[in-house]
Formats: sequence, C-alpha cells, structure tokens
Amino acid sequence: MKAATQREYGEPGEALSGPFTVEKVLCSGDWAKALIDHTRPAPNTNPPGIVLFHHDGIDWRAVTYGSGFDCTDEGVPPSIASELECGG
Repeated sequence: MKAATQREYGEPGEALSGPFTVEKVLCSGDWAKALIDHTRPAPNTNPPGIVLFHHDGIDWRAVTYGSGFDCTDEGVPPSIASELECGG
C-alpha cells in the first residue's frame, strides 16, 4: 500500500501539497486505507490525509482521498469500513 500511495501521488511522495510519508495502512478484504503525513504542508492548507484503495483483481487503485470521509459512501461494506476505521 505504501508503494501504491506513492505511485498514485508521486515518487517519492512529492505530490498533493508537498512531500509526505505513509504513516499507517489498514487492510480488510480487497479494501485498504492509507494514512499519510505531510511533512511540509503548504501554508493555509488542509492537505488530504487519507487515501482509500480498492483491489480490482489485478492492482490496487485509489478510490478517493481527503481529510476525512465515510468509506461506506465509496462502496465499502459497513463491516469492512468498521475494520478500516472509516465509517460503517
């Protein structure tokens, strides 16, 4: 998941609003959530801190990112969303 987050948002984590590190990854079934920490966020910004992934049978793809959201709104079953600590 760390590699997928960096592939999606920059190598080595130079996208969104600047450099970031992946702090924590939670996986359940074919869903995963990565928590990212922006090491130097741009002034007066609230950079996204959560990336939701879904495995499509071949690779992990980013579904959405933000600073907080309910995973069930993105199609995650409630039991899995609970395990990912993002709703449900």
